[in-house]
Amino acid sequence: MYTLKIVQQDGLLQGEMKVKEREFYYSVGNNPEIIFYDSDNLPELPIAKVVTDSEDILVFREDSAYLVNDQGKTLKIINRVL
Repeated sequence: MYTLKIVQQDGLLQGEMKVKEREFYYSVGNNPEIIFYDSDNLPELPIAKVVTDSEDILVFREDSAYLVNDQGKTLKIINRVL
């Protein structure tokens, strides 16, 4: 069983380095499919889609997204925002 972890940053506070983050977890079953898009010229479009049996989850450029196993180990980095 795999989990998709998405981390969204709420943005930097002006003049400070403090970043607020929100984490979301989605159960994606045993065989999720990850489809990557070439959206370099269109930043508002998703860069990837994770297809599961029950839903499709979009990953956007401003989100960090990781596929993790049931022990919490990262198996695939879909996108990382630095």
